[in-house]
Amino acid sequence: MTIEKRIITVSLVAGFFLIGLGMLIIPAGVDAAFTGNVIINSDGSVSPATAPINVKGKSYSLNDDIDGMLTIMRSGISVNGKGYTITGDGTNYGIYLNNVDGVTIKNFIVDGARVGIRADTSCENVIKDNTIKNSRNAGIALWYDSDGNTIKANYVSGNSAGGVVLIYDCSENIVKDNTAYQNGYGFDAFRSSNNMFKDNDAIDNSMWGITFRFSTQNTAKDNYVDGGAYYGISIYYGTGNHIVMNNVIKNIGFSGIYLDSETDILVKDNEIYDCFIGIGSWFTDDITIKDNLITGSTVPGIYIDTATGHLVDGNDIIDNGQGIYFWNRNEDLEMDNIVTYNLIKDNGYGIYTDDVDFGSDIAYDCGGNTLHHNNIIDNTVQIYEGYDNIWDDGKGEGNFWSDYTGTDNDADGVGDTNLPHSGVDHYPLMSQC
Repeated sequence: MTIEKRIITVSLVAGFFLIGLGMLIIPAGVDAAFTGNVIINSDGSVSPATAPINVKGKSYSLNDDIDGMLTIMRSGISVNGKGYTITGDGTNYGIYLNNVDGVTIKNFIVDGARVGIRADTSCENVIKDNTIKNSRNAGIALWYDSDGNTIKANYVSGNSAGGVVLIYDCSENIVKDNTAYQNGYGFDAFRSSNNMFKDNDAIDNSMWGITFRFSTQNTAKDNYVDGGAYYGISIYYGTGNHIVMNNVIKNIGFSGIYLDSETDILVKDNEIYDCFIGIGSWFTDDITIKDNLITGSTVPGIYIDTATGHLVDGNDIIDNGQGIYFWNRNEDLEMDNIVTYNLIKDNGYGIYTDDVDFGSDIAYDCGGNTLHHNNIIDNTVQIYEGYDNIWDDGKGEGNFWSDYTGTDNDADGVGDTNLPHSGVDHYPLMSQC
């Protein structure tokens, strides 16, 4: 090889080496995230001017990641994250809306903030298609009279508190099509009323799926809840008028649907599988539990504790520890619940009215309930009647019992012999309702 060829070869090798080194080094500088807090000001300007945000009229979009916090102070704009990431330090908010209306926040990834997206006193905004993860507190939070917002199609995961929370007088908000996965809890309305939670998935959250606390007139509809140590859907300490409808709830450590110290709630058309208690109602009044499927509960499918004025109607209560269980802790309470047209089948006990004294939890009179036109079929023990309940409709018709062996002498569909059946039913039906 001549000297000239050697020089050319060495030069080419060195050139390729430098190009390769450049390929390794240059992207680190190019891809480095912008560091610092960014503000979209009320006049539409962006601070600092070097922030990685493109502006076109009322449309704002990221063109790089941000290590810091994005504050939005202008109403009526759209802010598109374009899939870029805002990374927090656990003390700041990822995106903060402060007293703004009509803003759309979409396509952001927010990781490691104190709260992923927080809106204070902000109304008619849309928060959609974002991924919020690893917040020290909540994923998405509405605070203080934030009304009429839509929180839609977000994925919230690994947040220490709730996935999506509404706190202090937030009303008329729609929370729909979101997935809350492995947060402290899924969805929460605290002292917030008239909100709709619809078509959300709450999966493997530590404590509960959806809860309404100290609130009124919230709706949970068409949601899927799987996993949670305490509750699937819980409602407590409010003033009632809630709706829980068409939800699927599975694998809950305590109560699939939990009601406590409430009134006037509709629980309808839900499917509840493999919980400790299916539907539990404590210290409540005027609850309608209708057309639900409850199966695989460790203890009762439906548990009614120190509660009155309930209608339990048309439910399929199958393969639970007990079908329906009554307990009363209040000596002065008349329970007065109505249980009709339910299928109570293949449970350990079909219907159980508790007269056991557990020391500090004293069982008072669980009588005064009316039970008729139920199909009580193939339970290991059909009933345990500790008190005196009413087992017919007052018009000569009682319940259908799979173990009734009497005869209907006058062919009116009601048994005439071997009465009262199970010591309670003077009018056992000859065919299922």
